[in-house]
Amino acid sequence: MSFRPAFPHTLLREIASATSHLLNWIISFFLHVLFAVEPAHNHVPQRQFNLADFDVDYTTGFLPARPPISRLSAEFELWEQALDKANCQNSVLSLGEDYSPEALAKRDSSAQWRAHFQSAPVLPTSSLHNDVELLRRAHHVLAFLVHFYVHSTPPTPTQAVHIPASLAVPLVTVSRVLGIAPILTFADTVLWNYALIDPTQPLSPTNMRFQTLFTGTQDETSFYLCCAQIELRGVPALRAISNYENLASIGDNDSLAKVACVLEDVAAVINDLTSTLQSVRCTCEPSVFYHAIRPWFRGSDASGPESPNWVFEGVEDSDRLDLSGPSAGQSSLMHSLDVFLDVDHSLEKPRLPAPSEQNQRADHKFMKRMQRYMPSIHQNFLQFLSATPRCVRNVARCHPSLIDPYNACVTALKQFRDAHLRVACLYVVSMSRAAPKPGCPVGAMMLKMQAEGALTCPVTGESLKRQPVRGTGGNELSLLLKACRDATTRTLLDR
Repeated sequence: MSFRPAFPHTLLREIASATSHLLNWIISFFLHVLFAVEPAHNHVPQRQFNLADFDVDYTTGFLPARPPISRLSAEFELWEQALDKANCQNSVLSLGEDYSPEALAKRDSSAQWRAHFQSAPVLPTSSLHNDVELLRRAHHVLAFLVHFYVHSTPPTPTQAVHIPASLAVPLVTVSRVLGIAPILTFADTVLWNYALIDPTQPLSPTNMRFQTLFTGTQDETSFYLCCAQIELRGVPALRAISNYENLASIGDNDSLAKVACVLEDVAAVINDLTSTLQSVRCTCEPSVFYHAIRPWFRGSDASGPESPNWVFEGVEDSDRLDLSGPSAGQSSLMHSLDVFLDVDHSLEKPRLPAPSEQNQRADHKFMKRMQRYMPSIHQNFLQFLSATPRCVRNVARCHPSLIDPYNACVTALKQFRDAHLRVACLYVVSMSRAAPKPGCPVGAMMLKMQAEGALTCPVTGESLKRQPVRGTGGNELSLLLKACRDATTRTLLDR
């Protein structure tokens, strides 16, 4: 008696084929979900990554390809003329905390300049809202005016700082249209501040100047120029990231070689950024930066929890505004490198070595918060990068041939942050504790007041001689920068 199978052979083959397809689908799914790796046979991504969609130029990066406009129309001369009086070699203003004879001689003219805004009308801004270049100029002008206004006022540590409605209302309105914080930002001081020396030639580090300065010094110009050079040198890294995002697939030898080339290009750029950063020491004097330039940058929280509030008159809930002031931590370029390499500043991912006690004390949300000080379209760029289904760190982890070039990128970024920490220590930490050089009246005044015990905490009454040195947002500067550096180190992959 012969045995007859329960299922025809054709049906068995169909079941086997279906099972094979199902297994392939399951493997593909888990590679995608767990490791963000696309199988080699995947087609070109549905959304092509285009830098221009995010107002990122393939030649100038986050700097506008067209030079920022230098003046608003006649209806805004109230703002422009006030900026003219502040932004010149013979400025009518002086730093409020400067008690040198030269500064004291400008106290009356400074007060008159501020009084002008206290009685000035609130200008409507609706005519600007459909032109991003006009909006940027308005933000630039108003933000500089606010900082000139606040910091030309002799400080009163326990009293709130009131910004008149003639400045506060239009600045907040324009900022909401642009999607950026209503305060001076990195974009105002660098991205939207440049002009071409020779308009017939393209943008380059040797063909740019800066329209608005607090001090009129070459040191201030050199500081902004160093930041702009970093932005320009970083453009090839942005192009490399774009090339990576537009790879049709990853998994075959050809695509892996392309990813390795992307990583090598990015590492080379970051190494150059470190050299550019260190070059600032040749052109910007630390004592001038600390005592004459940096005080103008301070935002509402610069002194930490004891900082007096800035009240924006005519603006509801002004205590909820982002008012930390400009910072290199607002550079969209540096954030792009962090996002691309998957650096975890928020300590949300389990990585080794475990964060130190100092790392745990740092402000883990600082870098994320600084993104609110960027133009909204650049914030969108970072969000797009963050949402990529093909995180390069996970790709490198799954392909041993990519671990070394990936780690070279991360190491280069860690070395950049080492250099940034050294520069910050030289320009801020050391200067806060060193005797000022001759001819620095602000520094001399501060040391004299410290020696006499005149500088005290308004809450505890204790001397401020050895208070933590704070950076943007009132954070302990060294603690924050070390935490950023250590977060970068934890991004490295084990072989």
